Amino acid sequence: MNENRYSPEQPVIGERGVERPLLELPTLGMLALAALSVCVGLSLLFLPWYIAVSIFIGGALCLVIFFNLFTAIIVVLVGAFFHPSYWLPQLAVIRPAMTLSILVLFVWLIHTVIYQDFKIVKIPQNYFLLGYFAVALLTSFKLPDASLPFFFELAPKAIIIYFAILHIVKTRRQMIILTWALGVITVLLSLVGLYQYVHGIGYQEGAMLRLKGLSYDPNYFAFELIVPLPVILSLFFYYRHIGIKVVLALFALCISGGIALTYSRAGFVMLICVLLFTVGGRIRKRSNIVVSGLLIALFFAALACFIPAAYWDRIQSILNLDDPAINERIVAAQTGIEMILKNPLTGVGWGLSHWEFFKTSLTSGTLPHKLLNAHNTFILTAAEMGVAGLAFFLLLFKASFRCLKEAQKRFRAGNDLLLADIAAGFYVSLIIYLVGGMFISYNQLLQFWLIVPISAVLHQLAKQDSGK
Repeated sequence: MNENRYSPEQPVIGERGVERPLLELPTLGMLALAALSVCVGLSLLFLPWYIAVSIFIGGALCLVIFFNLFTAIIVVLVGAFFHPSYWLPQLAVIRPAMTLSILVLFVWLIHTVIYQDFKIVKIPQNYFLLGYFAVALLTSFKLPDASLPFFFELAPKAIIIYFAILHIVKTRRQMIILTWALGVITVLLSLVGLYQYVHGIGYQEGAMLRLKGLSYDPNYFAFELIVPLPVILSLFFYYRHIGIKVVLALFALCISGGIALTYSRAGFVMLICVLLFTVGGRIRKRSNIVVSGLLIALFFAALACFIPAAYWDRIQSILNLDDPAINERIVAAQTGIEMILKNPLTGVGWGLSHWEFFKTSLTSGTLPHKLLNAHNTFILTAAEMGVAGLAFFLLLFKASFRCLKEAQKRFRAGNDLLLADIAAGFYVSLIIYLVGGMFISYNQLLQFWLIVPISAVLHQLAKQDSGK
């Protein structure tokens, strides 16, 4: 495969020979690390230990990122998904995930100035993403004190992650490492949730203890876990080595167990879709449909060994319109549609639909007096941001589907079956977004803003390999 796109580790050779960076910095970097260590040691005399350690780790990461930009993506993902302030509440004041993203951007800018190696990737998704967040920012000024915190919690991280993945991931090897990193991060998140469940930590709903991991809502946690699952299953089908297959099978069971213990009905529906599109989608002969069915049955049989019976009782209530939670979601969706009709251009404001629902319920004799949103991503987006926000959101979907579909074709034509399977896995993940979006409002979760740039990178790599 073509691995020769320009990177600092692989300088371009032109007519004038090897182009070197303006400054030779490895020695300077080591001296900076030594100086940082001394300063942090002295800072322990007058700063709390956790701040001193954070400064040291941040400085060391800056140096690592400067000399290897690809590590910036892994660092940001770890910071975004593992919520450092959950482990050290004292760090909440500095909002570590967002601060880390901005720090990475700052180091990236310095790297670019010195190495002069940045060239913007011009694709339509850039305009769609910036348009989406521009509309989100404008609608936030309807009630800035309430909306802007929501906006700045997501927008900086999403935009930085998008452009970092799009411009830093340049080779086949980096794409494979990023895919495995997402899988490992998801498994670790599931293990954290399972540990909490064993120790009685979670969201108590009646007799059920619902696993919520590091998220604030079991349904969101189920969604965070399920998005990378199609890619893990695609890798399982690609690799022939029995050891790798066992590891990936354990990954899938661990993630699926975490999803089940959230007791999320939407999570169950999405899990069925993952299996149908990932397992069933690989069976091209009619005679092998039975094989696909058996694999799905065996998967659920293994899952059932450690899933409580209460989970299956809850799943049976999916179509029960008398269930209070189901009824509330229907009412919230209907109210969301009414918000769209009343505010089609500007929406009610970013992150304000639940407050608007509560305000409406005070003058209604039928609506519950609760803070509810539409529990439907597309209704919620239009209700809060107007039709312009929904249009940009759907354009991102369309462009990502197109990139992944074309990438699959090109990779298969070039016999790069690993990247073809990775593209197929992320394609199923986007389908899961469409399905899950009918039940959950997820546009403030990071997973979608990962798949959009990944789809573009896969498309660029596929075009590069085919020479077009």
